[in-house]
Amino acid sequence: MEKWNFAELMEINKDYIDAFDSLYRLKTFDSDKIDQIYNKIKNVLIESKMFPPSIICEIISSIIKYNNRYLKSYWALFKKIYEEYQPKDIKHVSSVFDYFVFKEYGIVFNESHKDKFRNYESQNLSLEVHEKNTIYRAIMEDDLISFIMFTERDGFDDQQKLKNKLYKHGFRHYSLLDICCYYGSVNCFKLLRTKFNSKITMSSLEFSFLGGNPDIMSECLKVQKPLLSSTEYAIVSHNIDFISFLVNEYRLSINLYLCCDYYNLPAFLMYCDQKHLIGSCFVLSPAFRNLSFCDYLLSHYSININNRDWSGRTVLNTAILYNVKEAVEFLISRGIDVNLYYKNSTNYLQYAATYNRKEIAEILISHGIDINMKDSQGKTAIHYAAQCGGKETLEYLISQGMDINEKDLTESTPLLVSAEKNSTETAVVLISHGVDVNAKNELGQSALHYAAHFNNTIIAEALISHGADVNSRNLEQETPLHIAAKGNSQEMIKFLVSNGADINAEANSYKTPLDYAKKSFEDAANLLISLGADDALYFDDFAGLLEPPF
Repeated sequence: MEKWNFAELMEINKDYIDAFDSLYRLKTFDSDKIDQIYNKIKNVLIESKMFPPSIICEIISSIIKYNNRYLKSYWALFKKIYEEYQPKDIKHVSSVFDYFVFKEYGIVFNESHKDKFRNYESQNLSLEVHEKNTIYRAIMEDDLISFIMFTERDGFDDQQKLKNKLYKHGFRHYSLLDICCYYGSVNCFKLLRTKFNSKITMSSLEFSFLGGNPDIMSECLKVQKPLLSSTEYAIVSHNIDFISFLVNEYRLSINLYLCCDYYNLPAFLMYCDQKHLIGSCFVLSPAFRNLSFCDYLLSHYSININNRDWSGRTVLNTAILYNVKEAVEFLISRGIDVNLYYKNSTNYLQYAATYNRKEIAEILISHGIDINMKDSQGKTAIHYAAQCGGKETLEYLISQGMDINEKDLTESTPLLVSAEKNSTETAVVLISHGVDVNAKNELGQSALHYAAHFNNTIIAEALISHGADVNSRNLEQETPLHIAAKGNSQEMIKFLVSNGADINAEANSYKTPLDYAKKSFEDAANLLISLGADDALYFDDFAGLLEPPF
C-alpha cells in the first residue's frame, strides 16, 4: 500500500479543485473573467460528464447566500449554463433564486416557492442585493465616506438589524458589524468599533471567514472563540488556510460531509491526511462526482470496497445518497456486494427508495439485488418509497412486480405508511394500482383515518372513490370523522359527511364526533350540528351525559 500523498492527490485533481475554487471564491464583475470561469466550469465539470448542468445550477443557487455581493456575477453564470444546456431537472434551488428565475424567464423550478414571491416583491429583493444610497450598500462596498454620512444623520441607530433572505440564515437579524464582517469591509468595521463600540458576535466571527479580511478576523478572534459550527464558514470559503488555522489552533474537527456538500476537496484531503482517515475518505469519495478520484483511492490503497465508516455507511451508500449513478455502476464493476445491509438491516435498494433514486434502483435490480428483502421492521423497498414520497421509484418498483399489499411488523402496508406520512403522490399511485384501501395496521388505523388526521381531502377522495369504508373503526372505535373532529379539520368533516360518514357514530365511552369537537373546537362543533349531528345529549368525561354546554 502506498503512503497517503496529499501533494500528489492535490496535483491529480488540480483542474477540479481550481474549477470549484473559482466558483466559490468568485470576486469579480468583469464579464471577461466571468466568461473564463464559465469556460472552466463547462470544460472541467460539465463536458467531462462529472456534473450535469442542472446540478451546477443548483450549486450556484446554494453559493449565493455566502457571497451575495457578487450575485449579479453568479446570475450571469447561471444564465450562460441554463441558456446553453436548457436543463429540465433543476429541483434544489432556494426560493429566492427561484424568484429571480421567475422574473427572468417566467418559470419556476419548485411550485411550492410561488407562495413566497409576493413577499419577496414587497421586500424589493433584486440582483442589486442592497439598494443604492442605503447604509447597507455603503457597507457592502466599504464606502467609508458614505457610511460616515449615514452615521451622522439625526436618529441614526447603531443597533439596527438586518433580516434578508439573501444571507445565510435569512430568518436571523444581523447587526451592522456582522454585515461588515460578511463583506470584509474593514473601514466600516473599524469605525463601528471605535466610535460605537459595536459588539462582536459569533455571527461576526463566522461571517469574517466569508469576508476574508485578516484584520477583521483577528479582531473577532480576540472576543469570540470559534465553535464547531464556525468550520462550515471556513469550508465554504474554499480558503485552506482558514481551515488549517481552525484545526491546528483551536483543535476543531472538520465535518467531512460539509466538505462534500461544498465541494471542498482540498479541505477533505487535508483533514483525511492529518487524521489518517483513508477509509472514511474512500467511503465519502463519490460525493465529489469525480470517478478518477474514487478509482485512484481504490487502486493505490489497501481498501476493502465494502468497508463502512463510523456511521455504518459504505461507499455505495454515499453514491446513492448523492445520486451519482455513474459511481454506482463503477463500484459494482469493481466488485462491491450489492446485498450488504445498512442500519436497521436495510439494503441498498431500500436506501435508494428512501431518496427516490429511480435510476439507481434500476441499476441495483439489474445486478441482482434482493428486491423483496425486508428490514428489521419488516419493511420492503416499496414501503420506503411510499413513506418518503418517492413517486418515480415507487412506480418502478410496482412495475417490477413488488407486492403493494405487503405488511410490515406493525401490520402497515405501503399505503398505510404513505398516508401516515401524508405523502399524497405516493398514496395516489398505490390507490391507482389497486392497493387494499381498507387495510388496517395494528392500531386499527386505516389510510382514511390518517387522511382525516392531516385534513388531506385529495387522499381521502381517492380512497373513497376506490371503495374505502368511510365508517372504518380503529381500536378506539373511532371513525375517520372522529379523527377529523378531534383535529378541527372542517374541510374533511364536510367531505366525509357528504360521502356518507355516520355523523353520530359512537367511539369508546359513547363519544361522537360532536363530543370530540366540543372539547376544543367550537367552530367544528357548530359545523357538525349544522350538518345534522344530534345535539340532544352531550357526554362529559366527569359528569357523564349532560345537557349541551352551549
